[in-house]
Amino acid sequence: MAAGRTGTIQHVDTNNPTPALGLYLSVGMTPTMVFDGWRRVIRLDT
Repeated sequence: MAAGRTGTIQHVDTNNPTPALGLYLSVGMTPTMVFDGWRRVIRLDT
């Protein structure tokens, strides 16, 4: 690939209401890394 790159990473939110994951899978892309992420918002009162 150009500039010595061997690949790319695309992040997909599988909880998104649009069917993005299905689109990527339908054109032959495959998941090579899957992770679960969590987030908590902490309110800081000043």
